[in-house]
Amino acid sequence: MHKKVAVLLAVFIAVITAISLFATVSFLVTASLPTRNLSISVVRNFNTDKEESALTAAETADYLAIATSSAIEISKRFEGSSDTETYIQPELYRSYMWANFIDLEIINYYQNRYDYQQKQIFRPRSVTFTYNANVTHLEQLHIFNTIQQEQGTTTYSIGSNGLIQNEPVTWNITVITFYDPDRSIPLLTVHPFAHMLYRNQSEYQTLSKNFDLTFSDCYLVEMNLEYSQISGPVTAFTSIVQQIVVLDQNLVPIWIGISACHMIA
Repeated sequence: MHKKVAVLLAVFIAVITAISLFATVSFLVTASLPTRNLSISVVRNFNTDKEESALTAAETADYLAIATSSAIEISKRFEGSSDTETYIQPELYRSYMWANFIDLEIINYYQNRYDYQQKQIFRPRSVTFTYNANVTHLEQLHIFNTIQQEQGTTTYSIGSNGLIQNEPVTWNITVITFYDPDRSIPLLTVHPFAHMLYRNQSEYQTLSKNFDLTFSDCYLVEMNLEYSQISGPVTAFTSIVQQIVVLDQNLVPIWIGISACHMIA
């Protein structure tokens, strides 16, 4: 009888010891993980069904085909350290990957990438994804670019030697003026764009010199996307794209402005 009690007591002590050890190890592993910052915001603003359709058209337009037809230097959705045909593989989600423009595939890619990272035990130190789109139906829209052109940088990287390397790009300063329905209040926005495209009849052409365009009964879609991932002290990247698309009453893109930049470390 005493022997049986002793065996049961030994088993009980062993179980308690194992549970305590597991709890201690779990605590130590959790405590050793650095603080994680994950943030996501996807917002699409529109007031009518037609404005929603305009946003859908802007997000699903074939910008690669448009770029090819207008001979601008955009030949793929992404730039980065991964093969362009396999970037959607989860095992490559720690690689640098920045966007050249905004479309639904790019939006979904970054959202899937964010969702994947937040489910991992050993996540990057920080992952942030924001996408904001605003659609406005306008009776009249006036777009022109000023004579001024500014030189800026589209990327910077911190190499192993600690030096910052710059890639120069010319930003075309573009003024966009539109009115409320009764044309009593002019609203003015100014944007720098690296690429501007205009649909002349059935073909797209680049706009880099002075131009002055007026559209009526159109939709203005303003799109802003940013994805940032920090994996370590010198392992991080950010992709930022600002894009404006003007669509006519048939929801065909007739003017496109794209500003894309990235930062890597």
